[in-house]
Amino acid sequence: VGIVDGGPTVALVAIQVLVHTVQFGLRQSGKSKLCAVLFLPHILDSGAAGREEYLRTFHDIATEVAKLPFAFVWVEANAQPELESTLNINGNFPTLAVLSVDKKVFAVPKISWTKKNMGQFLSGVLSGAEKSSKFAALPSIAAGSKWDGKDGELIVDEISLDDLFGDDE
Repeated sequence: VGIVDGGPTVALVAIQVLVHTVQFGLRQSGKSKLCAVLFLPHILDSGAAGREEYLRTFHDIATEVAKLPFAFVWVEANAQPELESTLNINGNFPTLAVLSVDKKVFAVPKISWTKKNMGQFLSGVLSGAEKSSKFAALPSIAAGSKWDGKDGELIVDEISLDDLFGDDE
């Protein structure tokens, strides 16, 4: 599974699926200075209901800061390993990262994922209260498949016992 598709949108705030690096600076109303990237757990870990709840919360956060210079995108865990590495995500899902492509800096919260905490984190990024780190270059974004809005399905390759243990003759 790669980049996932879907998510709630409203007229003023769009939460987009991360499919290209140009999204780090785009917003419906024009160009933004910062991009908030939500890294969600894999669909097999959260299920469709869990993913929808994360996206609703992210949408609520985005709506609260709609007048601030943010673009909003989301991606499934491990779908963008180079980006996760660049932003020091370290397998912590869900998490939010904010980055400025122009300044080549990013910030990741050190607090738990809640609507209140993430709202405070975004405010802290804008005020300079949140610690930021530099990155050398933005990695390319890997292509992937779209999320169909359903629960994930674990694909298991079954090996027959005959193939596994063979015939002793």
